[in-house]
Amino acid sequence: MSIAQAVFPKAPRLALGAISLRRMFPRCDNPRCANERSLWPSVRRRSAGIHIEGRWVCGESCFEEFLGGLLDAMAPSASRWKPAPHRLPIGLVLLSRGMIRDDQLREALDRQRLAGNHRLGYWLQQIGAATEDTITSALATQWACPVFPLARDRSFLHCYAMLPAAVIKAARMLPVYASRDRSSLYIAFVDGIDHGWLRSAEHILGCRTVPCLVSESAFNRAIEDISCRTRSEEFLFDSVTDIREMSRIATSFAMQLRASSVQLTGSREFAWVRIHSAEIWRDVLFRLPLALNPRRDL
Repeated sequence: MSIAQAVFPKAPRLALGAISLRRMFPRCDNPRCANERSLWPSVRRRSAGIHIEGRWVCGESCFEEFLGGLLDAMAPSASRWKPAPHRLPIGLVLLSRGMIRDDQLREALDRQRLAGNHRLGYWLQQIGAATEDTITSALATQWACPVFPLARDRSFLHCYAMLPAAVIKAARMLPVYASRDRSSLYIAFVDGIDHGWLRSAEHILGCRTVPCLVSESAFNRAIEDISCRTRSEEFLFDSVTDIREMSRIATSFAMQLRASSVQLTGSREFAWVRIHSAEIWRDVLFRLPLALNPRRDL
């Protein structure tokens, strides 16, 4: 169920004749639309409306109000997102596969505890107990997903722009391979699979997403490769925390672009609004005030 369906349930199914009339005189899905009872304004607005999350609203004021309701409903659940628990800690994965010794695991855990930072894999590499490839392979086992050969496969250059740069950076996730018809997209992670962002990407892109793991060094090199390349514009608002202001800003973008449709999602740190217009799209992101702290590997 989409956000729009949860917040603004659709009316009961209509008879065939009523459906034809509905197509001729579309009804605004904003329940507080001031123009809903007027027939001629509805006819005039038919070509000027905007689809948002599969619903149709008749104009700017209704769009702003409808979007505000969706943002208000989405923000708390997005900011309370919690990572899925690991099936088995990475240290035990490495130990069970004979890749490290028990004394090496204890030493790495002691260093992590004393330093109070970095993941266990980092400290295992620091003491020479494991390589980066070994850690990545163990993470893939831990999350039950494949390792993508990002160091030698350049397919990401053809699909990286499907996600905003702010999301790629915050979630440490990167589109690395898209099927020819764009119905499937492989999304690579560095620290573990963020299923919240995976679902958000799937919703916005309208395709099946497949998670995979890549090494941190390969990910960083890929980020350097795409940092200076052209991509669709995106706008990130770090200090806007009021829902009404978020809705007003996104509405302003939608009106300027003469948007035909708008999608909305969010996970952890951001509310993400994608605005479609003709052959282009624009991403507008707002940082959620209740975003969770970064995860820590055990």
